[in-house]
Amino acid sequence: MESGGPQSATVGDSGGPGRPPVLPLAIFVVLVLDALLANVIAPYSPYVTDLSKGLVPPFWLPGGDSSHLLGTDQVGRDLLSRLMYGARASLGVALATIGIGGTVGTVLGMVAGYVGGTTDSAIMRLVDGSLSVPVILLALVLVAVREPSAWNVILVLSVVIWARFARLVRGEVLSLRERAFVSLARIAGSSTTRIIVRHIFPNILNTVIVVGTLQVGWVIVLEASLSFLGVGVPPPTPAWGSMVADGRAHMMSAWWVSLFPGLAILLVVLSLNFLGDWLRDRLDPRLRQV
Repeated sequence: MESGGPQSATVGDSGGPGRPPVLPLAIFVVLVLDALLANVIAPYSPYVTDLSKGLVPPFWLPGGDSSHLLGTDQVGRDLLSRLMYGARASLGVALATIGIGGTVGTVLGMVAGYVGGTTDSAIMRLVDGSLSVPVILLALVLVAVREPSAWNVILVLSVVIWARFARLVRGEVLSLRERAFVSLARIAGSSTTRIIVRHIFPNILNTVIVVGTLQVGWVIVLEASLSFLGVGVPPPTPAWGSMVADGRAHMMSAWWVSLFPGLAILLVVLSLNFLGDWLRDRLDPRLRQV
């Protein structure tokens, strides 16, 4: 991976080069706990409606109710509970997308970089084509053919994200294949598959981890955008993007319906970007020296 120079070690300024930044790490831990334990710690079911309690403001505002700390939406569903369950949807889609797209992109990137020639050219043209496809348009086309579902979102995002992994991995492999240890493996009679698996992959693993961490935030934003447009995770499953969309008609009178899920997206994406930068600084020997 390209280093950003001395100025790229920004996270080290806040968290130090030897330890992760505390606040972003805490936000990420809260996200994971919410996703895993939502059915245990959420005060209410995210699906139960109560029209008599519609648009109750947060507890600190006049008319607020301490039993609904962040208020309710237009049909009386508890916002805090829906935020917790929405974390499960966002993190689940992100991890599945990174797992599928990252695996495909890493494998194809290693093959393209090591084999070269026509194989390299064909894979890189696929990469260029994938990166040029508008994600929103692809999602709309897929929804027109199939019913909206979380798996459709994962499929759409995987089709786009694999190319990001493939391009970066290929660049790393182009450099690694000229190293002495790879030449010695060829002389020893190792097959292409063995060289890629035993010698190339361990040397690009750090790059894959950092790219995957940085892409989680990007996937969460895209999933929220698709849900906002109604082509993402289908209702009544809570998703942060659809929660923001639910509050559009009440922005002046019930701003909390859209604000809190929007803040959740903002904080999680920023924290993941900071953690990704810290991982890059820790795993790249050149940046550790800086």
